[in-house]
Amino acid sequence: MFYKYGHSICASDGSIPGLSYELKANKIKQYAKSMEYLRERSESAMNSIEIRNLVTELRKYKITVVKPPSLKGNERLLEKIRVDYGGDFDQAFDIGRLTILCDNSTKLQTAVAVMKKTEQFNLIVSGDKDFFSTQSRTHHRFHNIKLYAPKHDVYIEMQATLKNYTTLEGYVVIDNPKLSHLFYEQIRAWKPIGAQEEELKHASGEALTKINDIICEWIDEREIRKIASRYKPHSEIGLLKPPQLRKCMINEQADTSDISQKLANFVYEQLCNLIPTKTKCRAIYVILLEHFKEYVIDKTNPACCADIAFILQVARENDLDEDIAISQALEKYILLQANNIRIFTVMTIKKMIHMIVINIHSAKYIPVYISLPKCYNELNEAQIIAHTLQMKQINKDMISVIRENILFIFILNEFDEIFDRINIIHFKLHLLIKKKDIYFADIFSLSNTLQLNKVFICYAFQFQTLNATFSFFFKQQSKIKHIFKCSHSIKSNKFNINLLFF
Repeated sequence: MFYKYGHSICASDGSIPGLSYELKANKIKQYAKSMEYLRERSESAMNSIEIRNLVTELRKYKITVVKPPSLKGNERLLEKIRVDYGGDFDQAFDIGRLTILCDNSTKLQTAVAVMKKTEQFNLIVSGDKDFFSTQSRTHHRFHNIKLYAPKHDVYIEMQATLKNYTTLEGYVVIDNPKLSHLFYEQIRAWKPIGAQEEELKHASGEALTKINDIICEWIDEREIRKIASRYKPHSEIGLLKPPQLRKCMINEQADTSDISQKLANFVYEQLCNLIPTKTKCRAIYVILLEHFKEYVIDKTNPACCADIAFILQVARENDLDEDIAISQALEKYILLQANNIRIFTVMTIKKMIHMIVINIHSAKYIPVYISLPKCYNELNEAQIIAHTLQMKQINKDMISVIRENILFIFILNEFDEIFDRINIIHFKLHLLIKKKDIYFADIFSLSNTLQLNKVFICYAFQFQTLNATFSFFFKQQSKIKHIFKCSHSIKSNKFNINLLFF
């Protein structure tokens, strides 16, 4: 008996009786008349007595069989058939699918053996692909068997795998099980335009393959642990939003047809929200982050606050290596410090600031040194930052993103000049608004402690004239708690302060 035949077979007059013939089909088809026809018959077969008997047999061996609560929607099925099968309904064998989950390889072999003997359940094995020893296109690891249900005139797909390898929600042993599937959905139907999109889609496919290699353990446990050891959370590295997403946010509308933009947003959101706890999941995070750095935000741009700090640190070290005078001054500073002698020079200040930035996590606080506060204007802060970053070969498209994520610390040297500015501003405001209490914190916009991004460098002798008037510059004594002390006590200064840090 032949099912789903597309050709007839007949004997010629010269056939020899008594010989047996074997018929082998190289390709099978659903022979679907329409989507509704295929859905109706698939649903009927999934609920049939034949499939129920097969499931009962598998469960005798304590094998988990998962049946979806419902078939995929028409819209999703039509898209899948269009993209994966070129619009050919006859190639859609996974509309009706059962997932078999096994605790170990022994149970998996048992499950496969049971499914290959389904004649007793009036089902016919029509396809058998082992993707455990041979990798599938997406590197998912499973054994796929297609069963034909003659009474319902449709094929049902049986997909068996180990519980450790599944991404089926409710049965997974990894964090964020949907990541692999959602990533696949982002690029599955994408028809790239141009070389840049072609490269991004190809790279995304490779990243997805690496993720599945980790999930399905195509790479050994030692290598997975090695990859996972490079994991650092978003809260520590401070991921930067890709500039293309920021432009979209400014325009207040997204181009829904731009797959590369949707992909960038997907990867960025996943990295920001994922908090992996297991080794596999941390390794997956590392793979996704590397893909983000290389292809989403572009390898020529910094991808996180830690990258910015590293770029500036390398640039600073190069500047020191190239400038003999500064190198000698630094050696002198170290020597004097060893002798417990305080000499405040530009290099001294820079060294002090460097230590402060280390103490307050340099990935989130970047120092910008301004030696002449008379030239300083808050309105110029953006230009100062932009100029500083561009000098370090950072793309101008990234500058606004960086400013939104990093607190830049402005160091104002020479407190006597700052003191002069306070007096002048206080005098002018007093004449204009007749207000007595004009405070230091107001003049330098320090009232909001969440935006305290200025460091004031001053010397001991400058405080000698401030003893009587120091409290005038602060709204209340509690403001003094915002002062950062980083030097030894100075006898002539009752406040014992060298560096004011707000």
